[in-house]
Amino acid sequence: VTNGFDGTVSKIDAVTGMVADTITVGNSPSAVAFDGTNIWVTNDVDGTVSKIPVG
Repeated sequence: VTNGFDGTVSKIDAVTGMVADTITVGNSPSAVAFDGTNIWVTNDVDGTVSKIPVG
């Protein structure tokens, strides 16, 4: 889940629905994609893409 106002994304526990982790990314994260190995996050304000390794 992107948290656009604080530059983070949150990992949600599928069982509990609670935030399991919060990861800092770029300024104003807006979209998330998963390629089977990494999570990619677009950051609108600074025009970057953040890579989050999974595993």
